[in-house]
Amino acid sequence: MIEQRAYSKADLLRVPALERERPVRDRLLPPEMVVRLLLWTLSVACIVCYISIASWAHAHTTVPDIEGMPEATALATLEEAGLYAFTAGTRNSARPAGEVILQIPAAGERINLGDSVSLTLSSGVAGFAIPDVLGSYQGDARLDLQRLGLQVEVRQLQSEAAPGTVLLTTPIAGTAMQPQDPANPETIILYVATHIGGAKLVDYRLNSLRVVIEPQYTTTVHGDISFDVARRLASLFEAADAEVTVMRSSTEREIDIETYETRIFEARPELHIILSIGVTPDQSGITVRAPSADPETTGAMVFDGLEDAMSDVNFEVATFFGYADDDKTVEVILGSVSNVADLSHFAETFWRDRIARSIYMSSGAQFAELVPDAQLIE
Repeated sequence: MIEQRAYSKADLLRVPALERERPVRDRLLPPEMVVRLLLWTLSVACIVCYISIASWAHAHTTVPDIEGMPEATALATLEEAGLYAFTAGTRNSARPAGEVILQIPAAGERINLGDSVSLTLSSGVAGFAIPDVLGSYQGDARLDLQRLGLQVEVRQLQSEAAPGTVLLTTPIAGTAMQPQDPANPETIILYVATHIGGAKLVDYRLNSLRVVIEPQYTTTVHGDISFDVARRLASLFEAADAEVTVMRSSTEREIDIETYETRIFEARPELHIILSIGVTPDQSGITVRAPSADPETTGAMVFDGLEDAMSDVNFEVATFFGYADDDKTVEVILGSVSNVADLSHFAETFWRDRIARSIYMSSGAQFAELVPDAQLIE
C-alpha cells in the first residue's frame, strides 16, 4: 500500500524549479567585424559629405570688396575671382574720379562663378545742380538723380497725368548741391502721378483656367524681383477665378528637375508664364519670348500689352525655343542686372505692379470671357 503524505505550502516552495538548458546560439557577426562595418559606413558618409561641400564651394565664390579701388584694379580683381565685371556708370562724388563707389552684389555675398558684378564709379565732379525732371517718367528721373549720387524717395499724388509722371521734386530743380558721400547721400523726393481712385482692371472670368507662373530666381540688390511680380500676377489671376500654381516658394531658389516635372504634371497648365531676370547687357529692357510670332497668339498679345503699358522701356521680340509647339508658354525677361536703368526699375513697386497688371490684361483678352455688364475694377 502506497503511503500518502501531505505536503505543506512551505514544502512546495522548497522544491527547485525545473530548469532547461538553453542552447548557445552562434553570433551573426563577431564584435570586431561590427565595429569595422560601423567605421566603414561612417567613413563613406564623411567622404560623400566632403565631396558635396567641395562641389558646392567650387561652383560658388565670395564677392570681393572692390569699393575704393580704381576701375582697372577692380575689374582685374573680379576677373581673378571668376566673376564677370562691367561698369554700370558714374555718379557725382567727392572721391577721386574713376574710383569704385558702389558694387552690386555687395562684398561678402556668395554667388555662382561667372555671375555679374556691376561697378559704379565716381565722376569726381566738384558740384552740380538738381536737374529738371518734371514731366519725366519716374524710372528715368530716378536714374538721372542716382547718377548724381543722390538717394531718391518716391511719393504718389493723385492726378490725371499718366501714372508715374514726375509732378514735383523736393528740393526743386536748379538747387545747388555738393558732391555726395556714398555712405550718406542726400535724399531728393519725387512726387509722381497715380490714377485718381487707383489703377483700373477689366473684370474677366477665367473659368478655372489652369495657370502656371514660373518665377526664375536671380540675385538682385532689390530682392527676388521675379517672385514679387509672380505674387502680384497670381493674385490677379486668382481674383478672376483661375487655378494658379506658382512653381516655387519665396524661400526656394532652385528646384530639382524631378520636383519641377511633378509640379508641371500636377498643374496641367493651359497657360504657362515664365518670369526671369537677365544677367548680361544684351538682355536689357523687356524681352517677350513665345513659340510663335503670330499676332493672334498669347505671346504676341502679352508683348502688345506690355508695350502699351511700359512704353518708356525698351522692347524686343524673340522666338522662344525648347518648349511645346502650342501657344501656352510665354517667357517675359524683365530686364538685366547688368543694366543700370533696369536696376532702377527693379527698385519700384509701381513698376512691378504695372508688369503684373499688363500681363494679366493681355492674357485675359486671349483666354477669358468678359463678365456681362462688366465694370472697370478700381
